Amino acid sequence: MESVPGYSGGSVESMSCSSSGFCLASDLTELLYSRDPAGGASAWHAAAAPLGGLEQVVCLRGTFCLGITPAYLYETREPAGGAGAWHRIVKTPNAAALACDGTAICVLFERTSRGVYVLRSARPMAGASSWHAVRLRVDRVNLYAAGASCASKSVCVLVDNDGNVVTSSDPLGGSRHWRQFRIWSSGAIATPSISCPTSRLCVASGSFGVVVAKRPAAGRSAWRRSTVPASQSGGPVSCASVHLCVLADGDILSTSHPARSGGGWQAVNLGLGYTGLSAVDCPTSSLCFAAGQDSRLLSTTHPAGGAGAWNQPGTEIATPGDLTSLSCDTSTFCAGTPFFPAEIVVGDLASASSQPWTVGPRLGDGFQQSDDCPAEDLCVAGGFQGDVLTSTDPTAGPAAWTSTELNPPGPCSRGGCSYEPIGAISCPASSFCAATDGSHFWESSDPTGGRSAWVSSKLPFSASLIDCPDASMCVVASNGEVAATSDPSTPDPTWITQPLPTTPPTPVANGPALPVDLRGLSCVSDQLCVAVDSSGGYAFSGDPAQAPEPWSATQIDAPTRYALTGPVSLTGVSCASDGVCVAIDGTGHVIVGDV
Repeated sequence: MESVPGYSGGSVESMSCSSSGFCLASDLTELLYSRDPAGGASAWHAAAAPLGGLEQVVCLRGTFCLGITPAYLYETREPAGGAGAWHRIVKTPNAAALACDGTAICVLFERTSRGVYVLRSARPMAGASSWHAVRLRVDRVNLYAAGASCASKSVCVLVDNDGNVVTSSDPLGGSRHWRQFRIWSSGAIATPSISCPTSRLCVASGSFGVVVAKRPAAGRSAWRRSTVPASQSGGPVSCASVHLCVLADGDILSTSHPARSGGGWQAVNLGLGYTGLSAVDCPTSSLCFAAGQDSRLLSTTHPAGGAGAWNQPGTEIATPGDLTSLSCDTSTFCAGTPFFPAEIVVGDLASASSQPWTVGPRLGDGFQQSDDCPAEDLCVAGGFQGDVLTSTDPTAGPAAWTSTELNPPGPCSRGGCSYEPIGAISCPASSFCAATDGSHFWESSDPTGGRSAWVSSKLPFSASLIDCPDASMCVVASNGEVAATSDPSTPDPTWITQPLPTTPPTPVANGPALPVDLRGLSCVSDQLCVAVDSSGGYAFSGDPAQAPEPWSATQIDAPTRYALTGPVSLTGVSCASDGVCVAIDGTGHVIVGDV
């Protein structure tokens, strides 16, 4: 893919186009602008942003644009001029959502120690003196995850992820012209999006789904749900008119009748990503499987062949949860464990049945653990209650699985017992498996042989990931270091520990910067392993047994944009023995590399 000259690469947080002849985009550190937005990468240029980066930009006319940081409202008439071309016009502590209807009206919501304020301007190009603040009489509005839209001087609407709507039919009036009501239950976590093309239509989208109002200021009863195909949550929405709304939610969804009952939404897959990918396994460099976050399994015999090489939309998996571990021995057999409910699902992909997946035993009452299947006649999974579950006939259902307790339960109370779950497991062969509960290393040459067949030893640090390329090497990793042992079968293995390269914390739009968060570990051989980071999009690679030989860090994916409120960066990696590695991320992209 052609890159933008001079752009270091980041995650775009906001984009605004004043016309077909000018668009401006912002990430947390830089700006991108173009006077020919459809002209390819060479038509876009990079420029410096004001200190702290612009969290949102709105361009009103020509190259006149507004932007907000957590501290100030800025304006510029020449975004190409770099940071010095932006001028502070209003101090806005904790500015949260900016919305404009052309040059007719702009509103900016902010939270201070004295409450929620809205700054309004009927002449937003006229400088600081045109902005006026009014304190709103609202209760517990979550501005840290909110979206806003103005259709004209007669309607402005803000929605937050707690289900609140703040709206006004006279945005330039006093606080009595603003009202608050709730249109869905709290508990959603994604930052919502809203678009109001006229005062007679608003469409809001978020983890609550899609809701529509013909009279947005009329109260809760004026808002109703719109049916969106194959999705229970929506992404960013934009409505050009009452006859066209477009929603990005993995696929691109559009409707020419957004106000009609049901919404009339149609889905189009652009081939640029999936709904989100949560687990990946590549038995060979010419066969990969990936689990989507909508309970579907995708496969390909050409991982680097682009989106068209994967069998979208995939096959349905018999579990409502997102698979967080996946083990596929051949083109006809896969097993996995979802995040919740904690259970094992096994797929006989050669079956002629309309549902080739079998639900195996529960792994306990908690969330995801891990599994590995070195052959079709052996699967081993880690349990939430400190046990391992094994089966020599994995597709035969729960009765074919045996539980072996490795960690006895801790103190018990009326609320239940405390456990040390077996959170990660690796079986390079039927005659060798290794597992970890975070602080201990467990190994067995006979995984189905009961408790006496498993031997425990202490790990050098708390580890959440494990991979054993063969029975003579095991590697564990945490968020800052890796350790390897070349004698995993001995009662007290010797571990060689190495720090991972230091990478800068990942800035996000809704909280403090994120540290490294490893989500996947895969070893090509005893001399080369790869770990991937869900915060900054980094792949770490190196020889696990050659301390102090340094590992390398390469940013291969866009970083996470929002803490806890949206898809993360890299979620898994799987490497074949010939060095081909396939990484996946939470936005549905596959990154293929040859290490």
